[in-house]
Amino acid sequence: MAVQFSVILSAYNNFAALNRALPFWFNQTCLDFELIIADDGSTQEQIASFHAAVERLNNANVSVKHIWHEDEGFDKCGMLNQAILVASAPRLLFLDADMLPRFDLVANHICLLKPGFFITGGSHVNVNEAGQQFLAELEQGAVNKANQLSSLFASKAFVEHGFIAKNKASRVSTFGIQARVKDFLTWRSNAFTGANSSCWKSDALRVNGFDKDWGYGGLDRDFGIRLTNAGTSSRRHQYSLVALHQEHGRPYRKADKVRQNKVMLKQRMRDKAIKIENGIDKLTEKEIRIIWANK
Repeated sequence: MAVQFSVILSAYNNFAALNRALPFWFNQTCLDFELIIADDGSTQEQIASFHAAVERLNNANVSVKHIWHEDEGFDKCGMLNQAILVASAPRLLFLDADMLPRFDLVANHICLLKPGFFITGGSHVNVNEAGQQFLAELEQGAVNKANQLSSLFASKAFVEHGFIAKNKASRVSTFGIQARVKDFLTWRSNAFTGANSSCWKSDALRVNGFDKDWGYGGLDRDFGIRLTNAGTSSRRHQYSLVALHQEHGRPYRKADKVRQNKVMLKQRMRDKAIKIENGIDKLTEKEIRIIWANK
């Protein structure tokens, strides 16, 4: 059966964090989606732990596909392009594997993503180490009932236990009409981010996906700039589209590369670039490797 959304999760040796997030995916208010893991070369041990967790926690029987390639250095763009081609839905939602979706995330993306637009979730709220330990205990105990997980947001438990910053509390625990009103009051167009943004698959194909020549830093912003140059408008929904991020170090971040990419982003805007050369259309069928699927 066709689904409305393909949720693409970028992963690289962070499956402990993804396993903690799985109950939140499998207890969404809308289950009309598939999960695609875009894995940039994780170890076999990590992969095995993830597959076991899906079998144990997938009470909703959500379709899960795991695509993977050998670790040959940073190639997130290549894996995202593979995931776009594998996706069976007309809409794509991009997040990192260590993100915890609020229970209404998929439903709200379905409601808010309109033709001619891409949308960005405005709330990328960090969960500290103590909060991650709390989540690990939930996952190990298979505490994956929808009412228990949703109450973590509604009761402001993340804030009360000191797991997230107090100034983020209203973003996490504002729902429904109140969230839409606050979205309207804080409305603005926004850059595409790989940590909670959605677009139409047809638009992603039109710009030829992500640029494999880009490397780390700003690859999602480049994708969004080209979507905008192609005539796609953007919207940011700060209160309706909420996901928590399990904070971690970034030893791979290189300041000189970040500076270089900022210059390249400005050039993309000046050139009004749309379709890049080293993108989806360079992929061959042999390169796409689905190593595991539950359906």
